[in-house]
Amino acid sequence: MEKRAELKDTVRQLLNSREVAVLATQGPDYPHACLVAFAAAEDLRHLYFVTKRSTRKFENMNHDNRVMLLVDDRSNSEKDFDSATVITGRGKATPVPYDAAREILPLYLNRHPHL
Repeated sequence: MEKRAELKDTVRQLLNSREVAVLATQGPDYPHACLVAFAAAEDLRHLYFVTKRSTRKFENMNHDNRVMLLVDDRSNSEKDFDSATVITGRGKATPVPYDAAREILPLYLNRHPHL
C-alpha cells in the first residue's frame, strides 16, 4: 500500500509541475499527436483539456474516442534517457456536460489563466 501512495504522489507531482501534455488521437487513416494544456482532477482519475470543435483532435475524438496522453519532465538532454519521468495515460475522451463544465472550468482556468 505504501508503494501505491508513493506512486500516486509521484504522479501528482509530475502532473502539477507540467502545463502541457502530448495528446494522441486516432484519425481515419493515421494517428495524430498534439500538445494540449491540461488540468488534473484532485483524484487523478480525470484529465481535462479544452479544444475547439474545428480541430483535427476533436474530429478524431468524435470518430474514435480512445486517446493517450503523455506527460513528462524531460529537459532535452542526454540525462533524460536515464532519469526522465514519463506518465502515459489512456482512456476515452468525452465532452464534459454543461453542468459539470461549470465546476471543472475554474480548475482549468486557475491552472491556465492565460487561456
